Amino acid sequence: MNIHREGEYFVGNDLEGRRLLGIETGRLADCVAEAKRQAVYGVFGNPYFNFREDNLDFLRELPHLGSIWFWDIDLKNIDGVYALEDLRHFGVHPKRPPVDFSRLATLEEVVWEFNPRDKGMGRLENLRLLHVWRYQPKHGTYEGLEIPTGLEDLEIFWAKPATLAGLPELPRLKRVGIHRCRNLTTLGELPRIAPNLEHLVVTTCPRVSDGPHVVAQLPHLRHASVQSKVLVTAP
Repeated sequence: MNIHREGEYFVGNDLEGRRLLGIETGRLADCVAEAKRQAVYGVFGNPYFNFREDNLDFLRELPHLGSIWFWDIDLKNIDGVYALEDLRHFGVHPKRPPVDFSRLATLEEVVWEFNPRDKGMGRLENLRLLHVWRYQPKHGTYEGLEIPTGLEDLEIFWAKPATLAGLPELPRLKRVGIHRCRNLTTLGELPRIAPNLEHLVVTTCPRVSDGPHVVAQLPHLRHASVQSKVLVTAP
């Protein structure tokens, strides 16, 4: 997202070109009024762009929003999120109270800074894209991690488990990315998890050694890159 000043406000666009507006603490009421006036698709906030709130209560005044993105923040209360009736894109991290995702049933894309007290992720029937950041449970496996089975795109960053065991079968999954998972030793579960996988990218997972063997068991792959080695490419 390219963020820049446009007149009095920070603005940007998402990958679909939809309008996003920055929320600033020192002029919160003005920013909310402008978001209403423009009927922006989403709002964002970050300390660098003058957002220093400890809550998201102002979202109650913007129930039309389809996207929220707040990062490098420290929130004490996020209840305002539940007022968003058509929220499609969610990203709020890293410090926040737990989220009950079952109350956000319209979500289609989530960047999830994992919190073990979050709940309801597995009930998001419309979710198509999920990025999981810093999944580091004490038991060191994916057992118990809520993942909706309708996912089409799954990205995992900085996860602790040594294998992918415990992830559910995801028959609609087309894209998988695994990044900076330094404990990961094998991709052997992928054919079970994602039998219809088309795109695979694995980066900075130095202990993974079975990439070629696993890729050979995924008949629908159009592109595969494991540790910077392109193993499959299709026109």
